[in-house]
Amino acid sequence: MAFPNEQTPNFLQGTIEALNFYGGVPKILKPDNTKAASIKNTKDVLVLNKVYEDLQDYYNTVIVPAPPLKPRAKSTVENNVKWIETHLLEKLKGRRFSSFSELNAEISIIIDELNNREFSKEKGNRKELFDKYDKPALKPLPHESLKSYTYVIKTVPNNYHVEYDNHYYSVPHTYYKQEVTLKASYFDIIICDSMNHLICTHKRAYKPFPKYITKEEHMPESHRYYYLENKMNAESYKSWAKSYGPNVYELICMVIGTFRYEEQSYKSCNGILHLCKNNPKVFSDTAAKTCLESHIYNYTHFKKQLYNLMNQKKQTVLELFLNIRILGVNHIMNNTEIKEEQILYMDLYEKLKSMKFSGMAEELRIQLENPNSDLESFQNRFEKLVTAEWNLRYNKKFERYLKKAKLKIPGATFDEKLYVSDRQLDIPTIEKLNTCTWIDEGRNLVVTGMTGTGKTYYVNALAVAALKQFKEVRYYSASKLLLELSAHEQVDDSLKFLGIMENIAQVDLLIIDDFGLMNLDVEKCRHLFEILDSRGKEEKSTVLVSQIPVKEWYDLFKDCTYADACLDRVLCKAYRLEFKGESFKKLNQKN
Repeated sequence: MAFPNEQTPNFLQGTIEALNFYGGVPKILKPDNTKAASIKNTKDVLVLNKVYEDLQDYYNTVIVPAPPLKPRAKSTVENNVKWIETHLLEKLKGRRFSSFSELNAEISIIIDELNNREFSKEKGNRKELFDKYDKPALKPLPHESLKSYTYVIKTVPNNYHVEYDNHYYSVPHTYYKQEVTLKASYFDIIICDSMNHLICTHKRAYKPFPKYITKEEHMPESHRYYYLENKMNAESYKSWAKSYGPNVYELICMVIGTFRYEEQSYKSCNGILHLCKNNPKVFSDTAAKTCLESHIYNYTHFKKQLYNLMNQKKQTVLELFLNIRILGVNHIMNNTEIKEEQILYMDLYEKLKSMKFSGMAEELRIQLENPNSDLESFQNRFEKLVTAEWNLRYNKKFERYLKKAKLKIPGATFDEKLYVSDRQLDIPTIEKLNTCTWIDEGRNLVVTGMTGTGKTYYVNALAVAALKQFKEVRYYSASKLLLELSAHEQVDDSLKFLGIMENIAQVDLLIIDDFGLMNLDVEKCRHLFEILDSRGKEEKSTVLVSQIPVKEWYDLFKDCTYADACLDRVLCKAYRLEFKGESFKKLNQKN
């Protein structure tokens, strides 16, 4: 076929027409060395044009362009091209055509004649040899024709939408500032990364509105909340209500029905269902039943009924405490009275257990087993009950927080060895840090010093102190954190990558230990910057622990721009501690 030029669309179409003509696909395609096929082609590096990468994937073949400036590498092809040109141009010489379609029709006739022409020195012709030897080796063509795409390189802006034809298509927000390739067909928008790995797809939009085509999973958590709120409709609220019980569902249906326009009911539905979300289902459904029975269908009445039920629960607990007070009075009883008292105590015990006051129930059991409990005042016995419940819940919550923190030394405490004179620590700073008020202020902490001087132990003790105040803490070694992020990004596990980044951004205290023990290439620089930048915006505290002095940190970064940005975000409002003296191991050996 003839084309007006060798630009990429024509080169691609020519390749497709050639494969259709042959009726199959070879294992390897070897086009000429042109920019339409390859962006870079040297003895060491091959980078295909994105268009040709798609063609390669579609036809399930391998494209290996011919080496540049080496015609001998494809001498057979060059000879055949020369033969075709000679015979084809000879027959077309002096003729004029009004269009390329007319020219290509004539070329098709001439090619058929040449392929069916008998050889002069042997039997057969080119078409017979092709059908006998070449065609059986070809893979079959795909059933559908290859879609034609327009290719555009875009850099993802901070709103994570890339523009095409005055419409904006979302990508995962973690691709901010990265280059992506947008492929547009008549029906689809396909977005790929710099390695041509698929990121996401969209149906192409043509209507003036909406201009922004957004997928929920591409949003950061803060955007997702408002998106879901705006996306809700009557059916969404009804479906949500079903999860809280039949009465809640019926109440929501009645609320929607009381408004002239259903859109006006959404706020009431939203308020009711958020109350249901934050309270036990049994109370929510009971409160909804009361509203239905009273024929009052609004948020205010539902809230009143729900809070009445909650207060009744509190009253029940108070009644239990009052019963304990009555039973705690020291008096003489006969056997019948003692049995009745035991029954009442067991009833109290079971009620406490059923309401999940396990600490109080256990303390009540201990008091019942102690014959001297009656000698104590009600106030003391009541205080023990409350303290037991409080301690149980506190310890359970602390253990949950401690488990999530993944500390290297979960049992670390503020050891007196840290305060020896050899450490040369700033004691006032240490004392302030130990209170954890700096975490509330969103300040950072930089801890440096030689190996074994207690840096890791101390920051773990700080973490335990923060956990006791129920601040969310995460501990990572720098290498593990950055390698984990790179691994998820490389395998295109965007959801996992996004989850880790969002979690890191939101925790109250992030500890990055052993900073500087690995090379920070551009990818790791970018990940570190995203971590520090997101935490800075949220005013969250970060601790960096390193054996390397702060003045040498700049040289750790492969990219100087990232170095400036990262160090600025860490050091601008950071406390600094430098641990000196001998290592703990040496001190222990001496002792």
